[in-house]
Amino acid sequence: MNTDKNNRGMSKQRKEFEAWLVSGNVIRHVDKDDKFYYASQDALYRNRLYTKEQAWEYYKKEFIN
Repeated sequence: MNTDKNNRGMSKQRKEFEAWLVSGNVIRHVDKDDKFYYASQDALYRNRLYTKEQAWEYYKKEFIN
C-alpha cells in the first residue's frame, strides 16, 4: 500500500470537503441553546453537525464512498 498516494488522495478529499463546507450547500446555524452547528442542503438542512469533525464524517459517508 502506497501511503503517500493515500495521503495525497485524502488531502484532495479534505480540500473538497473544505470547499463544500463553505459552499452555499452548507449553512452554519445556532440552535436554541446558542450552540453553532452545520446543516447541509442534501439533508434538507435537518442534519445538525456540531463540530467540523462531525461534518467531515458526514461528508465522507455521503460523498466519498
